[in-house]
Amino acid sequence: MIASFQHGFVFIKTRKTGGTSVEIVLSSWCGAHDICTPLIPEDELIRARYGGSPLNFTGDRALEESYLDAIRAADERAMRRVHRQIRRRHSLRLALRHADLGAVIARLSAKVTGRPLLRNHMKAAAARWALPRDFWDRAFKFSVDRHPYEKAVSMTYWRRDRDRHLAAEPFATTLERIVASGRYANHRLYMKDGRLLVDAVYRTEEMWIHIAELGRRIGRELPDPLPRAKGTQRADRRPAREILTAGQRARIQDVCAAEFELLGYER
Repeated sequence: MIASFQHGFVFIKTRKTGGTSVEIVLSSWCGAHDICTPLIPEDELIRARYGGSPLNFTGDRALEESYLDAIRAADERAMRRVHRQIRRRHSLRLALRHADLGAVIARLSAKVTGRPLLRNHMKAAAARWALPRDFWDRAFKFSVDRHPYEKAVSMTYWRRDRDRHLAAEPFATTLERIVASGRYANHRLYMKDGRLLVDAVYRTEEMWIHIAELGRRIGRELPDPLPRAKGTQRADRRPAREILTAGQRARIQDVCAAEFELLGYER
């Protein structure tokens, strides 16, 4: 999640949409008082090469400085150690799946420390309460989403790439588990009770066009080449529609009905 007070925008990050690459670019446009939530260590090293870094995401300045020192030293072992501390300290991984509870915790943190406690994939409903309300109201708030079929297949490859136990089972088994989980649904991050909480949701295939326009408005340009983070080689290059069964497509349509309607993707 990125909140730029300097440039007046908020980016709500979604899953399996290229959001980390977007964060890397937006972070490089941010000022010292803006908020950039931490990434996993390997992505932080990419972000550092593009001139960005995590900023002001917690009231624990010592913890932030430890992470920044490890990034500057490109010490991945130290980065992983501090990153684990950050995740434990925040302890919001589950709580922030419930927007109201996440908002309460974030507001309490802001009152106690003077800074909101913010994290990656934070719901807009929680970010709205964690950030200053006048800033939220005037800021340009946006997110990115992708065809739900492609997200489900992409998440399956990503999970198998990072979990040897999943990698050992048949691909079809993992895919069925991911489809049933519904964790590829992103509308819960930028909507609440059927209401859109951001000003725009861009399709992934068009996102760099819109981000380039945002850059022009604030006097910044897209880097060349663009960053590519969390890329996982997909063995089966067929469209996700052809990989999924009819039953799986029906399940995804049900889980992501709001996304199909909002973004106009073909079912």
